[in-house]
Amino acid sequence: MIVVEPILLELPQIGINLNASLRNIEKSEPYMHDGRFTSLNQCLEHYNSGIVASPTLETQLVGGIPLTPQNKADLIAFLKTLTDTKYLTDTRFSDNNF
Repeated sequence: MIVVEPILLELPQIGINLNASLRNIEKSEPYMHDGRFTSLNQCLEHYNSGIVASPTLETQLVGGIPLTPQNKADLIAFLKTLTDTKYLTDTRFSDNNF
């Protein structure tokens, strides 16, 4: 099980550090802030065993997030359920309409 703790923001902080939506995450590669990963599996493996300690690392990530192969497969299967193929193929939302 993966537990995500809620983040409480003071009013002046709202909107400063917004996270991207997970909608269509399967189709939105490359991943990470610098685009270093081309697959969801690479991202999960990074959190599983590729975390490098640094002064700015969140304490919850120290040592990585232990994920079994089944955990990774389940998580990727879940993320793929967030793909909205109707939205992706609807011409009303294509780049040609802007």
